Amino acid sequence: MKNNTSFDTNKPLDLICLGRAGVDIYASQIGAKLEDVTLFNKYLGGSSANIAFGTARLGLKSSMLTRVGDEHMGRFIRQSLAAEGCDVSHVVTDRERLTALVLLGIKDQETFPLIFYRENCADMAVSKTDFDEAYIASAKTLLITGTHFSTGQTKSVSTLAADYARRNNTRTVLDIDYRPVLWGLTGKGDGESRFISSDTVTTHLQSVVPLFDLIVGTEEEFYIAGGSQDIITALKNLRAICPSTVFAVKRGPYGCTVFDSKIPENISQGFSVKGVQVEVLNVLGAGDAFMSGFLKGWINGEDYERCCTYANACGALVVSRHACSPSMPTLPELDYYLKTAHAVAYPDKDETLNRLHRKTRPHREFNELCIFAFDHRTQIADMQKQAEAEHISISDIKMLMGKAFLACAGQMDKSLSAGVLVDDVYGQKALNALTGKGFWIARPVELPLSRPIEFQGSGSIGSQLMSWPAEHIVKCLIYYHPDDDIAVRDAQEKKIAELYHSCRLSGHDLLLEIIPPADMIKDNTTIVRAVSRLYELGIYPEWWKLESSPPEVWNELGKIIRRYDPYCRGIVILGLDAPLESFEKEFVGLRSQSIVKGFAIGRTVFKEPLNRYLRDRNELTAAQALVKYLTAQYTVSDGKEVPLFAGTFAIFGHGNVAGLGEALSAVKDIFPTYRAHNEQAMACSAIAYAKTLNRQRMMMCTTSIGPGATNMVTAAALASANRLPVLLVPGDVFATRAPDPVLQQVESFQDGTISANDCFRPVSRYFDRIERPEYLLTALPRALNVLTDMALCGPVTLAFPQDVQTMMYGYPEHFFEKNVRYCHRPAPDKVELEKAAALLRTSKKPFIVAGGGVHYADAVKELEKFASACAVPVSETQAGKSALSWEHPLNMGSIGVTGSSSANNLAKEADLIIAVGTRLQDFTTGSRSVFGNRDVPLIQINIQSYDAIKHGAVALTGDAKTILHSLNEYFQSPLSDSAWQKKATDERSQWLKTVESSTAIVNPDLPGDAEVIGVVNKLLHEDDIVVGAAGSLPGELHKLLKVKRPNAYHMEYGYSCMGYEIAGGIGVKMARPDREVIVMLGDGSYLMMNSEIAASVMLGTKMIIILLDNMGFGCINRLQAACGGQGYNNLLKDCIAPGGPHPVVQFAEHARALGANAEKINSLHDLPEAMLRARASQKTYLIEIKTDPMPSTKEGGCWWEVAIPEVSASPKVNAAHQDYLKNKKELQAK
Repeated sequence: MKNNTSFDTNKPLDLICLGRAGVDIYASQIGAKLEDVTLFNKYLGGSSANIAFGTARLGLKSSMLTRVGDEHMGRFIRQSLAAEGCDVSHVVTDRERLTALVLLGIKDQETFPLIFYRENCADMAVSKTDFDEAYIASAKTLLITGTHFSTGQTKSVSTLAADYARRNNTRTVLDIDYRPVLWGLTGKGDGESRFISSDTVTTHLQSVVPLFDLIVGTEEEFYIAGGSQDIITALKNLRAICPSTVFAVKRGPYGCTVFDSKIPENISQGFSVKGVQVEVLNVLGAGDAFMSGFLKGWINGEDYERCCTYANACGALVVSRHACSPSMPTLPELDYYLKTAHAVAYPDKDETLNRLHRKTRPHREFNELCIFAFDHRTQIADMQKQAEAEHISISDIKMLMGKAFLACAGQMDKSLSAGVLVDDVYGQKALNALTGKGFWIARPVELPLSRPIEFQGSGSIGSQLMSWPAEHIVKCLIYYHPDDDIAVRDAQEKKIAELYHSCRLSGHDLLLEIIPPADMIKDNTTIVRAVSRLYELGIYPEWWKLESSPPEVWNELGKIIRRYDPYCRGIVILGLDAPLESFEKEFVGLRSQSIVKGFAIGRTVFKEPLNRYLRDRNELTAAQALVKYLTAQYTVSDGKEVPLFAGTFAIFGHGNVAGLGEALSAVKDIFPTYRAHNEQAMACSAIAYAKTLNRQRMMMCTTSIGPGATNMVTAAALASANRLPVLLVPGDVFATRAPDPVLQQVESFQDGTISANDCFRPVSRYFDRIERPEYLLTALPRALNVLTDMALCGPVTLAFPQDVQTMMYGYPEHFFEKNVRYCHRPAPDKVELEKAAALLRTSKKPFIVAGGGVHYADAVKELEKFASACAVPVSETQAGKSALSWEHPLNMGSIGVTGSSSANNLAKEADLIIAVGTRLQDFTTGSRSVFGNRDVPLIQINIQSYDAIKHGAVALTGDAKTILHSLNEYFQSPLSDSAWQKKATDERSQWLKTVESSTAIVNPDLPGDAEVIGVVNKLLHEDDIVVGAAGSLPGELHKLLKVKRPNAYHMEYGYSCMGYEIAGGIGVKMARPDREVIVMLGDGSYLMMNSEIAASVMLGTKMIIILLDNMGFGCINRLQAACGGQGYNNLLKDCIAPGGPHPVVQFAEHARALGANAEKINSLHDLPEAMLRARASQKTYLIEIKTDPMPSTKEGGCWWEVAIPEVSASPKVNAAHQDYLKNKKELQAK
């Protein structure tokens, strides 16, 4: 029967397939119920995709038009089609939907359960914008499957494509592809049903069939399209609608019947071509194979007998195999089958057919293979042993070799192909790293040196291969000689046959490496006869790996391979540890041998470098190793990849100068060492640096043993209380104890393992003593985990014995690999989140307490968004201050003992407290008195579960930024009622007035702290950072300082450490050198730790220091009075001074003596001009002003529990105790 269809032969594409593209998950266990299957295989699926795949395999230029998800399965579909030569330019990635999946089983010859997972899948979202008319016009044929007419969306798209085709002389094909489940006619789990009558579907299909030149389907599919379960009636109904369309009816074992004109009265009167009789394994996908074969003939203009013959043969081959698309035949395979089909009842068992199916499928071409072989196991182990380098991991060596290969491959000429031979005994990590990058990869299966050959690993070789990536080539080295002892030869041949069969089943290519045994005579015929014999045994590897031979041997090998296996991928030459020079001449001579595809060499290039590496590698002192490890740690800060450690502070002594001093000196350009004048101070500087950068970067501090070390204990406690990272590395006594007791050693009479450094244990998040150089291999990763984990974050102490610092050890190279550490943001538990959301939904008066965690989590924007959208007023702890701008209408100011009246008044009436990133210590909660009652619900958002459960809170554990983002998705409208919003507005307005009155200048010659802050408020620039820590100022700054941007307020109040301010200012300036740092402190703090003024001048970390001299400890003096006590030992005038009146310290003069610029002002009116001079200064500038120790802002604040003596001779103390009891009673009554 003649095919009268005409095609435009000038079009570049033969076929465009529009329709389903998914992934078939096929049950591997044939006969099992689908619910009992435990093993599956993954294949390309979807009718249209299968046809695009099948036609491309048969030589047509096909293109796929569909959508896939933006995920692994979508990429798999695109890769599978492209590998067959199918155009995927119009396989569109849908970022909103997932790729369709189908689960399929094979129970018996009649039962093929399948479940479609196609809810809102990507291929059904194909859009009119995914293609244009020119694309459709570029093909001779457009095929659409019926499923893509099943919805309004897909019907409109498919109809448009068909219209484009008909306008541009592109032939149209409909594959009816009727699946009742996809038309909503069955339960979602019933994908197996192939026919359910439906007038709706019939009407739907009949509205589009006139668009097509060819319609293909089974008899059941023509029933649904024609509206009758009598095939002739159905065909006649369709003929009435589309008089010139060709109908091709698939009839299973009866073959195919074609109708191109009038429909006869009996189907047998149509043009029929009998099908091929085979043993059926799997009918799923046979129709797509049939269509592929039919279109191969139809589009090429062959007559219908040939079209049907192709179609029947393709269908027969696929039904005899597992799966659809990978079972599609190639042209050589189809040609062979058409010649032998009458004699092949079981195509899946025919050796030649299966070999053609394996070898003639499209595969990546490798040109001039350059293979780096490092699959050696015993050889490298021997080299390791000879070098006495057992401490060096062979796995690490192979990772280094893999990296070297990647570096070389990246520089190779693009006309060459790179490959590797790697084992999985030592090289699994290297294999994993190289897989998926497009390289030629082979891995060995033989047990080294075994003869007869044995396979490594446990279990059968076939079971081992099932876990291998498909791209890996199975390499087997066999010491084989055709004249070997018969028993040995037979044993070897049986093993190779077993391996070859296993590769056929697993789908892996096989490379056989033949080396004649060294103790046997060999000549120029040995390898030729060996290869011939294996072919005669039915073993056809894809690759051979053979040793160098004379030209006549290569000529003979080429003839043999072409005779037995013209589809062999080729031969690669093995190196056998030969000198590199010996290869050059031979490689040139082999260019004429087309069967030789490249070379594989290993020890030739790595033997000498590896020997040197094993002898000389990374022999470092422990101190050098610690520093090298730290320099390899990176992070992302302010959007840039930067070193995690900005360097180290160090004060050297006998306990660290020889070891760490030497190591640090060698890396001063990349890991700078900063000298300080006081160990506590330098640790405070390092801590302030980390705090300023929201814990994203940090510093190390190292000291000698003894007082140098214990001076840092206070700083460690400060970092621990504030949850801030710092790496403390104090020197320690000799680990060997040989010279005990050494200078500055603290001896314990009860415990010989204790040194002064054990003081760090209770104030360190992680403590370790490095008593051996190799301890660093575990201690440093643990330390860095603590330092960079936002929940565990805090000080780490590594006590480093001075002798161990200098000891040498061979550290593995990978230990020093660059490691970029990213901020881990754990999401909240869904149950916790919903519980918190439920509380928020019922709240009418919610109130936020923002802590330092808001800054550390970089959650400022998320907090502002949540507060604004939900109309929730916000208060700030000392660490949380500046989370909202002072000018933000929802910023109620500070909370707690140093809190604003606005924040504290709202806290008393709130019906829900939302604490974000705060420990809720007693200054924040007013010893738990600031909230209206103990039963007010509390949500604690905190990354540390230890904090999240405090005060009986509803814990919402996780990253504050992530959690607030989730809450922002839950809530986009006000949670609070209008009355609460008005109260917040009124309270804020009143507090702003209070601030103005409290900071107004009353006594410019002896002002209070608030008056000074009032002037500072007017002088601050938006980018300035104000630093404080202890005494009177933190309370006033908390209440009164107007901070307008995040991280412009740096207050250390978790430990409230006097002396922190100047040292902290250095760290702040190092972190933010582009911003002005203004340190505000009292005379008490200054006198405690002022030496770092000299350090700031030396380091160039310019600060402005505003020193408020109230002549003593004014803050504690006021607390003493509040507790009923008389002034004693706080203000200098109240201290014992046997030598005469209390000293008058000239602070400005002292600062100048330390190298700073300084001045003393006598009136607050002089501060603006002094600040101008300070800003203009190129180095640290101190401004001294006398202040009144007595006044403080009375407004705001709340009760704070400070225990009062129960008995006293002082009436004032007794009265204070009664007030204390009264407040306690009121608190307990809440």
